[in-house]
Amino acid sequence: MYNKPFRLKTSILLFIVSVSLWPTEQALADWFQEGSAEFLFNDNLNRAILESDIRSDISLEGAFVGGYFSQVAEYTGVTASAAFTLAHFQEYSDLNNVSLNLGLSFNHKFGVGDKVPRLNGTVSIGEHKYEYEIRDVEVRRADLSLVKRFNDYLELSFGVKHEDRRSDHYLSLDTNSFSTYVSGFLDINARDWIGFSYTRRSGEITSSSSTSTLMLNASTATNRDHTFDNGVPIIAYRLDAETDVYSIDWNRAISESSTFYVGYEKQDSKASAGINYDTNIFRTGLMLSW
Repeated sequence: MYNKPFRLKTSILLFIVSVSLWPTEQALADWFQEGSAEFLFNDNLNRAILESDIRSDISLEGAFVGGYFSQVAEYTGVTASAAFTLAHFQEYSDLNNVSLNLGLSFNHKFGVGDKVPRLNGTVSIGEHKYEYEIRDVEVRRADLSLVKRFNDYLELSFGVKHEDRRSDHYLSLDTNSFSTYVSGFLDINARDWIGFSYTRRSGEITSSSSTSTLMLNASTATNRDHTFDNGVPIIAYRLDAETDVYSIDWNRAISESSTFYVGYEKQDSKASAGINYDTNIFRTGLMLSW
């Protein structure tokens, strides 16, 4: 069976989950490095409600992750990591960004064997710097999950996570959310597997749309969003919402250290006063580990 590398994708939160790093019985510590290049299409970048306000774009994203794993007890490991990401958008260059995320995680196995449950915990902090610097944010995340491999083909994770984003410029970009999720993978054969997840996110979102009394009354903060202006003023609204996120991807191991994947993600958000939007994201990329 080929080793499954970290899934960097759009959410760098997964970059320090140490489930992939559990060492052999002889290894007590280990350095690791991984990288990815990913091509994405997002059909609703600004999370707009009205079809006339929707902005779509394609982007190229690269990421590098490096860190150190240490087995601190017989069944417990700790990982310290740093992740650097770079994103370039074809049309909306204001969204071009670089980010640095630092994190610490632990992994505890409840016994011997690959089918015993594992408990993973992660905390991270990151700085995201945009070409349009007013969009800069600091992101703090925490994640706790229980992982169980049921047989030779199926593994599931059940978890909760919290995310807090803070901006020095746009109050509408200050968001806080709490999520519950289930994710996993299903092995098809020695080289192919399917990854999948469902997340229920409760908390604030930022939706950029044209001037709307309905959205203004429902929002907790607003700012002019020049990034998506297209002859019509666009306002960034911060809204309380419930969001369902579904994702699935197919992965093929090209070698022991490289994996190609194709994936799809759907986000469906519902705010107060009947304010709803959905987003579809298509991605494909290559992951490397060494």
